[in-house]
Amino acid sequence: MKYVIAKEHLDFFRKHNTLELEGLFSENHIKQLSKAIEDVLVERLKVTPSQAMLLSPYQHYVVGRDVWRHNSFIAKTVKNRTIVETMALLTGQREFRIGYDQYFPPLAKTSSKFDERYDTIVNRKKCIEPISCLQGIIGGAIIALHPSLNTGAKTNAAESNSFPAQAGNVVFFGTEKEIDFTELMHQSNNSYLMIAYAEPNAVYVFREEDPNTHTLKEIGYRLSDRLKDKFHPMVYRS
Repeated sequence: MKYVIAKEHLDFFRKHNTLELEGLFSENHIKQLSKAIEDVLVERLKVTPSQAMLLSPYQHYVVGRDVWRHNSFIAKTVKNRTIVETMALLTGQREFRIGYDQYFPPLAKTSSKFDERYDTIVNRKKCIEPISCLQGIIGGAIIALHPSLNTGAKTNAAESNSFPAQAGNVVFFGTEKEIDFTELMHQSNNSYLMIAYAEPNAVYVFREEDPNTHTLKEIGYRLSDRLKDKFHPMVYRS
């Protein structure tokens, strides 16, 4: 499906550096995507689905980076033509690649035991690049995966939600958008997949505020390496 971007959408994004589009993905697609992510997490955690629910949100989060690499359906979603074409139109970028994806678990469906490390993640309002292990991010998209809502939706457009209100909705954001991760605490039944897209010459860097800053070393990267097409394919060229 090709989503039609109206002039008011573009004007809104240019003013606020964010835009939520409704219904980009069908209910069936979201169900398949959620199941695919769960399968990857369970495999990485080396536990059963029921055992996974006993683990803390932080344990889910640290194995939820780049889930697209291990499942073709997730990869298809991350490279989705409507998503990348909308990203290009909103940001004005002529070419970009996959930077990374990051899964945010539903707090209500994982262990409620306190974990200071995850508390640090959700108690912050930050732009994307300072908390990412990549230099050269152009922005990204956040996909809502569950329909259970407790959004506390904001009525002021300038204070629009950082995370989508409905399953299948997508929030696009630019590099200057401050993402309000505290919303995750008020939407505890919901889970999300965040996709960050990067410039062709983006570089792998150390970021103390990114808990997964060392994951790229597992596939052969060293700090200051430029991203390679083999591991971070180009998804858009105009």
